[in-house]
Amino acid sequence: MLAAKSFGKINITLEVIGRFPDGYHQIVSVMQAIELCDTLSFKLSFNQHINFICDMPVIQTDDNLVLKAARLLKEYSEHPYGADIHLEKIIPVSSGLGGGSSNAAVTLLSLNQLWDLNLNQDTLTMLAKKIGSDVAFFLNGPSCIAEQKGDTITQIKSVQPTNMVLVVPKIDLQEKTKNMYNLISMKDYTDGKLSFKTAKLIESGQLPTHYPMYNIFKKVAMESFPEISLAEKAMIESGASQVQLSGSGPSLFTFTKSTNESKRISEKLAALGYNPIISKTLHKIDRYLTKNTHT
Repeated sequence: MLAAKSFGKINITLEVIGRFPDGYHQIVSVMQAIELCDTLSFKLSFNQHINFICDMPVIQTDDNLVLKAARLLKEYSEHPYGADIHLEKIIPVSSGLGGGSSNAAVTLLSLNQLWDLNLNQDTLTMLAKKIGSDVAFFLNGPSCIAEQKGDTITQIKSVQPTNMVLVVPKIDLQEKTKNMYNLISMKDYTDGKLSFKTAKLIESGQLPTHYPMYNIFKKVAMESFPEISLAEKAMIESGASQVQLSGSGPSLFTFTKSTNESKRISEKLAALGYNPIISKTLHKIDRYLTKNTHT
């Protein structure tokens, strides 16, 4: 039996600097793992099947990234046995917090251990890129610069542990990321310099409350979804000094100076009808809860 934490992420910056001939956008982003996490458990199965159960039935589907990662690893390694996998979902789905990609990365890492495959980081990263753009980040972290299609990852010195509050406005948009990219144009592109400047501030030990945060999607998200604009206003009215969008949204986050400040902001947001999430940036990833016992 092996159980592991599957952490979420925020994008401290997210810039688009161009577009590839295949239609994918070229990005530069400072990505940061946060304490908010799902939990995955893995049990060795002596038949060849991958069995997947999730406590959120709506995502217990054949195209879930957990299954995609497990099947890809099994095919690549030609491992004879299977696994029983259980996902306890906490990270909001399609929120811009990377839950699905994180689940896929943890599946690769955990099954590599459970099945005694001994695949190295480069091999796991190669497989991660076949699953999705953000998956490679979750094999690294907690603080990285993501480039190209988001799958070229460079680790940087970890962000100082910092409290934060998140709000996930409810929007209904199919193929969210694809549609959000369709809303931006060349006039929205930047040169990536702000992201590299932010990375330098991180490595110099500056606290996140001093970062020049930026997200290319924030303007179009606000224009397209009033719920996001209203949530930002509520966060500011509740005491947030700087609010940013994570990924392609709809999650918004703000850094705070203390746990008490996070609680004060959260209490005010709750009084306004929101369901705020108190979290913290991860300085070091401690992922595994139970070591492999082959039971």
